[in-house]
Amino acid sequence: MSRVQGFTLIELMIVVVIVGILAATAIPSFQRQVIRSRASEAPAMLGRIRMNQESYRAEFG
Repeated sequence: MSRVQGFTLIELMIVVVIVGILAATAIPSFQRQVIRSRASEAPAMLGRIRMNQESYRAEFG
């Protein structure tokens, strides 16, 4: 009778723990990058809003 090859429960649990540790360290860094990106985009967005308001006022008073 041939033995079926596969992963044991312990091996799968170890992999899940390793992936969890990697995710726990990567997610805060990713969130900081998203916040930094939004903060750097805000001044440009405000500039576009200001220009659109000025155009609206010039056209409609």
